[in-house]
Amino acid sequence: MALFTGNFENKVDGKGRVSLPASFRDELPDRSAGGGQRSFYIFPSPTAPGLEAADAGFIERIAEAIETQTELFSPEEEALSQIIANALPVACDSTGRFVLPPRFQEAAQIKDKALFVGKIRRFQIWSPAVYAGVAAEAQERAKGLTLKMGPSGGAA
Repeated sequence: MALFTGNFENKVDGKGRVSLPASFRDELPDRSAGGGQRSFYIFPSPTAPGLEAADAGFIERIAEAIETQTELFSPEEEALSQIIANALPVACDSTGRFVLPPRFQEAAQIKDKALFVGKIRRFQIWSPAVYAGVAAEAQERAKGLTLKMGPSGGAA
């Protein structure tokens, strides 16, 4: 199971190409017979002014959660299914570069640099300037929070 950690800032070229950090790329399943073809999904975050990204397994988990936790054709199902409707598959080339679709660059205010932020089983892609304020707020909210772990590291 993928584990995305750390923050990495990379340049976005004029064609929207950006390099996926090597440590993130290594966490993605290889979809090619010859090796080196890593792919993932990108979609606008439903809760923040950045982009979410995850492997196909995580997207399947989102779809399953929507199907099991909402009524078919309900307003909730319609709203949450927009996550899947907006998700686009992207593939990295042999050097780890991929094209960040223009509509996603615009939605996340990404111009010449993209910040990749590990979020456990998924990662986010941000404008570095936008993320700076969001990260400070999250750090402040985290003060005083605790996490109970069982003997094997899972929840107690």
